[in-house]
Amino acid sequence: MEMDENLKLLSLSDNVKGVKKKYYKRKWSVFFFLCVCFLAIFFYFYQEGKDKEKLENQIQRPAYGDGEESKKIKLSYEKNGKEVETEIWIDLKEEVLSSEEISEELKACEKKIKKEFLGKNKSPDQVCNPLKLMTSIGEYGCKVTWTIPEGTCIKEDGTLDQEGIDENGKLVVLIADLKLEDQVRSVEFPVLVRKATFIKELTKGVSEAANQDLSKRKVVLPKSFKGIPLNYPKKRDLRPWIWLLLGIVFLLFYLFFYDQKMEKKMKKREEEMRNDYPEIVSRLLLYMKAGLSLVTALRRIVKEYEGLNKTRYAYEEISRLIRDLDQGQDINLSFMKFGHRCKERSYSKLANLLAQNIKKGNQELANLLKDEVEEGYERKKAHALKKGEEVNVLLLIPMLLILLMVVITVLVPVLFAMS
Repeated sequence: MEMDENLKLLSLSDNVKGVKKKYYKRKWSVFFFLCVCFLAIFFYFYQEGKDKEKLENQIQRPAYGDGEESKKIKLSYEKNGKEVETEIWIDLKEEVLSSEEISEELKACEKKIKKEFLGKNKSPDQVCNPLKLMTSIGEYGCKVTWTIPEGTCIKEDGTLDQEGIDENGKLVVLIADLKLEDQVRSVEFPVLVRKATFIKELTKGVSEAANQDLSKRKVVLPKSFKGIPLNYPKKRDLRPWIWLLLGIVFLLFYLFFYDQKMEKKMKKREEEMRNDYPEIVSRLLLYMKAGLSLVTALRRIVKEYEGLNKTRYAYEEISRLIRDLDQGQDINLSFMKFGHRCKERSYSKLANLLAQNIKKGNQELANLLKDEVEEGYERKKAHALKKGEEVNVLLLIPMLLILLMVVITVLVPVLFAMS
């Protein structure tokens, strides 16, 4: 496979099996993790929307309270063997609630009133702030009528009359009549109204408890006051969810660009080897003209490379070629493997050239290498020109954006003036 071959070339290690195992383990572990996550999301929304599927011949009736509505319908029918398409307008009356739905809505409104009518008060036993006596509630506009006993300390708008409250508080039973269509539901709400001085006492008590130990940076607020439980709002930390979302996005990009990173490394390797080719052949030619044999010249090139303390793929492949020769491998086979590993046409040509002319002597091989050096420098020059053209094309993008901004700046005031 091409990917396996690329991993082998980029690893520069003899343990290619271990490199492949590590690469694919990392890649597929991320892949299966993302699969599980998105399958779970898929099944969640699939199950949620399973009962909401719409057929082609179904439309949405106006909800209860929205009034009658006209809707345009597209349909087709067959006439004289031909299908005729047309549009019609129909009047849809609003939805009518059944007695069961009305009963359920009244129950829901009752629960909502119990939850909201206290306003800022914490419980029905500690009412010292105005009550929230709503007159309409619920999705369908259920009407609420409040009955407040005469002579009590609660006014019609829910505010409290402090003068009518004694020190022990006053028990008041409020009656709410919930009416929807023809059904009425009465609910009693007993509350114990206390003087507003309790809030002052509570404020003082909590302040004193909070300032008992000034040496501690973290303040622990009391859980109760005079036997009354105190509840504090819980702060919801959204950071885990934000990080979860960012993690999913990051992993998606990670999986998408993982193999592309390998392709970029391969392109970088090819470009690096292409740039090093003329220099390698030139040095090989120089050493052979100095009287060194082909293998000795290659050893000298590898020795000089090892002193640079940096990795260059072409020199690493030559180093592997020398190791194969030291292990007693056939020289022709070693050159063939060298050309195959390089994956570059120039190196494959050089390997064939060296394998075919190794027995013909240095002089004839030197003449062939001289021509190869000239061709290598010409290819390098052509590649550099091509890269320069690509850079010039990229530089046009910001220039076009600037031109677009100038055009918008000029045309927008003109268009506004014309309008």
